[in-house]
Amino acid sequence: MSAPALEVTGLSKAFGGGLGVAGRRTPFLAVDDVSFAVPKGEVLGIVGESGSGKSTVARLIAGLMTPTAGAIAVDGRTLESLGRKERRSVHAEVQLVFQDALASLNPRRTVRRALAAPLRSLLGMPRGAAEGRIANLAGQVGLDTAMLDRYPHELSGGQAQRVALARALAASPRLLLLDEPTSALDVALQNRVLDLLQSLKEKLGLTYVFISHDLAVVSRIADTVAVMKGGRIVEHGSAAQVFGRPQADYTRLLLASIPGNRRSCG
Repeated sequence: MSAPALEVTGLSKAFGGGLGVAGRRTPFLAVDDVSFAVPKGEVLGIVGESGSGKSTVARLIAGLMTPTAGAIAVDGRTLESLGRKERRSVHAEVQLVFQDALASLNPRRTVRRALAAPLRSLLGMPRGAAEGRIANLAGQVGLDTAMLDRYPHELSGGQAQRVALARALAASPRLLLLDEPTSALDVALQNRVLDLLQSLKEKLGLTYVFISHDLAVVSRIADTVAVMKGGRIVEHGSAAQVFGRPQADYTRLLLASIPGNRRSCG
């Protein structure tokens, strides 16, 4: 059997805390011994309330933070065992889409320049080839080419999210980390973005880690679900099991909080 697209083992991240007993500084564990695997072509949904550690997990996988402990393997390659050049190559295959698409775009760069940047920095693509790839990326995410010469402040929320997706796809990644990609959108736009993500996954053979506090959104797209609380995974299973037969009290509480859901949390 082939290796999972992503495997995380014993992942932890500690930050310096306040003074504890006898004046000793006690670290805060934002992520505490987290383990999971995502098969190729599937979607893992990570859910939990604000501060549960789910976004920190995404940043650790993306290489934006260094783990305190644990291992991250992408397509069977453990990042900690790779040299700097190899690790950079692997990280190009793992792209993070941030929650606030507009804030993640440079306000001084047009959409065209935003999409050109990863093509040149990660792939070393010459300008002529980059122009063709930029048009192709716009088409993949359903973005009108007329938008390419606009600045971020001229985009709607849905358009900005499509630009963020196109930028993440520029380096032809295998794994996308989607951190609350629909939370700033209304319900209609949420559904369009989810449909787009599903279409891209099938066409490009992508694997997703989809992070959200919105269980209703996750239930639409995830194959498996990990529920986080206080930096730890308290429940992990198929979407059908987690949403239909939750085992943890915390999961039942989250499900009961969905509007219109009268599931008992007892």
